[in-house]
Amino acid sequence: MISLTSEENELKDKLIEEESGISHTDAECLSVALKRDEILLTDDSKMGEIAIDRGVEVYDLETLLLLSAEREIISTKGEGEKIMEKIEEKDYYIFSEAFVDSFFSELEPSFSVENKN
Repeated sequence: MISLTSEENELKDKLIEEESGISHTDAECLSVALKRDEILLTDDSKMGEIAIDRGVEVYDLETLLLLSAEREIISTKGEGEKIMEKIEEKDYYIFSEAFVDSFFSELEPSFSVENKN
């Protein structure tokens, strides 16, 4: 958890006024991303659109997992399966077929090399 600066708090209040239906929490996250020039991680499509319209780079869960596989933060197929299972169970998340194919294709080279040793 982080504390908002006074500028971020002011921007949060302005976002709540300007953006119909934006939650207090989403406004806080967006104000931090804007003021600190950070990437926003969200699976909320409306929030993503608002952020993109305001010039913020936005990643969703699938993008984050793919980047983690590409950078070998998640390095084996087994690790990937465990992470996906936990997300599916806890959050009732449904991964797209295209994501699953891309994700495991990133992990298979590491998995294959590991089994050859």
